[in-house]
Amino acid sequence: MARQVIDELDEPQTIWSTVSRFAGLGCILLLIAIISVPFFPRFRSYRQLNEEGRGVAAHRDALRNQLEDKEAELRMIDTDPQYLELKARDHLDLYKEGEVVFRFEKRK
Repeated sequence: MARQVIDELDEPQTIWSTVSRFAGLGCILLLIAIISVPFFPRFRSYRQLNEEGRGVAAHRDALRNQLEDKEAELRMIDTDPQYLELKARDHLDLYKEGEVVFRFEKRK
């Protein structure tokens, strides 16, 4: 029995069996290509939406950080009288007698 299987495997293949195998493989590859072609524009739009989503997420994170800073400043104004005095004097450009004020302005 085992000798018969080995003999069948050792038989030379005809050119037509090789051609039919390649033709079958070609048909499968062609079918995969036909099915995947309509999805290419969607991949492009998905990539664009993904990049846009990243930009929106970065903007959202920046706004969250800004909100946290403003909330921290509001807490300081509510709880710390010295901070409130400092902010008021800075805003009104006032200083105490004998005090030297240094102002550093950002370049525009």
